Amino acid sequence: RDQVTSVVVLYGPRTTALVVCDDGVYEFTCGEGDKWFASREQIKIKPTSKLFSPANLRACQEDAGYASLVDYWMVNKYTLRYTGGLVPDVYQCFTKEMGVFANPTSKASPAKLRVAFEVAPFALLVEKAGGKTSDGVTGKSCLDIQITSVDQRTSACLGSADEVDRFNNLVLTGAPVAMFATTSDKPEGFGASHTSFYTSATAKDSYATLDEILDAKMADAGVRGIVKETLDTCVKITKALRVNLVTVADAQNSAFGDVVLGVDVIADNLMWDMAKSSQYVREASSEEEPVMVSTNPNGRFTICWDPLDGSSIVDNNFAVGTIVGIWDKTTGMLGATGRDQVTSVVVLYGPRTTALVVCDDGVYEF
Repeated sequence: RDQVTSVVVLYGPRTTALVVCDDGVYEFTCGEGDKWFASREQIKIKPTSKLFSPANLRACQEDAGYASLVDYWMVNKYTLRYTGGLVPDVYQCFTKEMGVFANPTSKASPAKLRVAFEVAPFALLVEKAGGKTSDGVTGKSCLDIQITSVDQRTSACLGSADEVDRFNNLVLTGAPVAMFATTSDKPEGFGASHTSFYTSATAKDSYATLDEILDAKMADAGVRGIVKETLDTCVKITKALRVNLVTVADAQNSAFGDVVLGVDVIADNLMWDMAKSSQYVREASSEEEPVMVSTNPNGRFTICWDPLDGSSIVDNNFAVGTIVGIWDKTTGMLGATGRDQVTSVVVLYGPRTTALVVCDDGVYEF
């Protein structure tokens, strides 16, 4: 409670920040010219929720109360939205204006969340927005935890007030679990790395370009051409995601003062612009309007796409993506199977934009 303010920044397809101001919580989005624009003002978290983010599910094996709570959420058809990252999992409480993040502890699964570095800053944001927090031990606010160690850790529950109350009622009815403060004797499973899985990729001095890989690993010049056009379009989608504040599928007034389309519609339009101007595309179809459209009678490929998979979470600034399947005119798509694709492309828009492409000898990421 002694914090003067707190700031949480989310690096997703866009970069957004939550800031505690004198009269509430504001969200800012990094937009054109690297300027910050107010994208949400005086955010309020509703007391009820139908979204849940259950961390540390291992604790259900020991904690019957937590198991009962998770069962309650499932039986009552709550929507699961869990990424494994504290920032995106709690941040969605502000974009959806509801939600609950629960991270109880047990003897075998000790506390990992750091009070000073993680829990206290988020707790100030949550409570300033009308939500509630629990220390997961006494049921009191996370803001009342006295910080006695720089690396002090705690269990926690944050979000919609009714759901935090439910957490306290179900999970804290048994013996309390003491918060863990750093000592010289660190328990097994200390730190996030104990439960994290990291990539096996190692840094290189240099990386081959898309052109270099496709020239060497994709013999068909036409397939190379359509892949390059697709990825060039996804660069445009990347830029649209970074600068557009409005993220729903209808025309709205942007915080920039202009009327813009939702990013899913923008992404779809960019894909259609590519398909209709391409020398390679014969016919195309979008998941947004699943009908086959002839684009170029002299083209060779049938392509279909989901322009922005994950549209229900795009306002959370979670990673979203574009999925593209490509068939040759000798088979077309209708009446063919997935095995008849000449290639496929999946693009992920997160803190960086990456793409998976099927080449002749396997799958490559760019």
